[in-house]
Amino acid sequence: VTEQADEQGKMPIDWSQPLLMRGELKIVTDNRPFDRSMVDGRKKVAFSNEILRGRNVVMRHWRQGDRFHPFGMRGSKLLSDLFVDLKLTSEQKKAVWLMEADGDIVWVLGYRAAQAYVVAPGSTDYVLLTYLC
Repeated sequence: VTEQADEQGKMPIDWSQPLLMRGELKIVTDNRPFDRSMVDGRKKVAFSNEILRGRNVVMRHWRQGDRFHPFGMRGSKLLSDLFVDLKLTSEQKKAVWLMEADGDIVWVLGYRAAQAYVVAPGSTDYVLLTYLC
């Protein structure tokens, strides 16, 4: 992530560069068959390699009205509702990073991954992301 956000507060991701923010985001592409025990859905997530192929992927902060489709849940959820469930303060909400791909929130870093870009068990076509905050 570049340190320069655009006028909308979005920071484009260049997958060939280390992603640095307040914490650090580590990217690993691995040839091992994927197993759900490799991720925790909060600080360590996996997405199919489709996310790497010509997608507009950016990092940004929460905005009122943001909604996403959490992994393992039917339908969508307002991020403000997720933050209430997590009992986050206003300051904590403002500090949360989101990963957005083509306008859809795919990960609330450190808290919850979305249903998008699901990796099938046994697949070797995925990227593993770890948020080291």
